[in-house]
Amino acid sequence: MNSDRSIRNALLFGEQVALRPVTPADAAPAYERIQGREAILRWLVWRGPASVEEMARFFADWSRPVDDERSDYVFAIVLRDMSAPDIDTLASERVVGTIGVRFGDKDAGDIGYWIAEEHWGRGIGTEAIRLVTRFCFEHLAVPSLCAWVFVGNHASRRALEKNGYTHMRTMIGKVERDGDVLDEWYFVLLRSEWEDALGAWRPEYERVERVADHG
Repeated sequence: MNSDRSIRNALLFGEQVALRPVTPADAAPAYERIQGREAILRWLVWRGPASVEEMARFFADWSRPVDDERSDYVFAIVLRDMSAPDIDTLASERVVGTIGVRFGDKDAGDIGYWIAEEHWGRGIGTEAIRLVTRFCFEHLAVPSLCAWVFVGNHASRRALEKNGYTHMRTMIGKVERDGDVLDEWYFVLLRSEWEDALGAWRPEYERVERVADHG
């Protein structure tokens, strides 16, 4: 099995959105969609970037090595132009959020995401979660994925549950933020559960490139 450190690029198409690596060019539109948007930030541990430059630094590398085997990944969630649904339409101005996976525990990926408020209620989060979940299980071969969601974020909870994630427990006082102590729901999905429930599902288009593919 290839180490996931060998992945150099990935492009995943769903029906409404595509996932591609973030780039510094995405910083300005992403900043506009998240900075000061309390409806989004209330559900994030992160309080948002202080500037476009800070976000550009964060987007400088979509893949960040964790150890000899694992890397963290951050994808831009990009609206597809259904009148011209090809790769060239995935421009930065169409970015409506990000989704990523981190490996604090090398055997379990922790996914996190945000979606611009004006695009809520359309199933975009559900589709983005499904695309990145398949990427992790199919191409990174991780045994399980998890997600932490602030209690009360029912839209995020539904999006996870539609993709097979199970609410395992509620952690009381899990996060302290801005002087408040917040509770979180903890969700888990095993690769075997994904394969049983959604293993037959495929993206509309998928391209995952490894370093070895380019010599």
